[in-house]
Amino acid sequence: MKRFRSEIFDLCKILSSMNQFNDLRNTLASLRFTKSDSVLDPKKDVCNNGILLRAEFYGLLLAYQNKLTSFPEVTAERIALTEKEFTDISYGYCYISRFIELCLEDISEQNHKIGEMLSPYSFFKPIVGIPTIDIDTSILDSAVNAFKDSSVYHGLMDTNLLLAFSNVPDEAIRSLFSVLYRDIIQAPMDIVSNDILAFKVREQSYKPNQQVNPVDALQIISFKLLALREMLSAAASLLYDAILGSPLVVIDENNLINIEKNASNTIYSYKTILVQGGLFCPYNDVLNVVFLLTIDNGKAKIHEFGRARSSTFSFTKGNGETTKLSFCVLDEELNPISNLTTNNKK
Repeated sequence: MKRFRSEIFDLCKILSSMNQFNDLRNTLASLRFTKSDSVLDPKKDVCNNGILLRAEFYGLLLAYQNKLTSFPEVTAERIALTEKEFTDISYGYCYISRFIELCLEDISEQNHKIGEMLSPYSFFKPIVGIPTIDIDTSILDSAVNAFKDSSVYHGLMDTNLLLAFSNVPDEAIRSLFSVLYRDIIQAPMDIVSNDILAFKVREQSYKPNQQVNPVDALQIISFKLLALREMLSAAASLLYDAILGSPLVVIDENNLINIEKNASNTIYSYKTILVQGGLFCPYNDVLNVVFLLTIDNGKAKIHEFGRARSSTFSFTKGNGETTKLSFCVLDEELNPISNLTTNNKK
């Protein structure tokens, strides 16, 4: 079986060519800002704010539901979606949501709250009024199966680690995920907490079949759960762009100026690069996009996928418009924290 990343890209090729998303594509094209817009349209402003939530179609629906406009004096009617617009965007959301549900169905059977928290949208408020939409899931099967065949997934499901959460209150589970996300995903990539460093040292000392102490067992399952959530988040972003017909963002010899940093630590493999111009993502925020860095100039050969953690656009006299990106490398399972979830003990 192909790895999860490969199956997702195969699925993206299929989705990008499907005519059934044409209404959705036309709706989003009419709602986003373009260079030809001479005035700021409040309804398009809400769409832009929804993109900035980095939650694909869910973020768009949430922005309109909560009227996230930069024009507080504008009446609600001027920024509300029509019934057709709401249905079109809901169709895109239901498609990605169904994919996520299928990936997590076995986990949810063991612990519904864990399955719920693994959704990339679990930190957001719920959306009201999503219509029931039939989704043909047959083309999703290969990607779903690849997710369930990933090493992180097996590392969770082939053990009794989920039982550690069987009696944990829902709010404690939510708090755990919030802390993990804050201390790992939202923290600077070059900073690793002393607790994680100490855990990795202890992990290296464990012998095969040795019973892990309860604190470390909780750490192990927590990191795997966070990795699964981030794998689904990256997949959702790729599926979103494919559904809307947006091509994969590629950085190569034509636009790469320099690799300023190439590093690795207990959590991440990461780079900081300088790119000519800006990265064009018509329906996505640059910090949500999965992109390809591919270089083969004889001196260096790089072919890796990443997700930006910071982006700075600037103008200099020597280079003109440039974008500095710091990004984490995604492995073959779309896992950005594979250094943390892999026991590298020899």
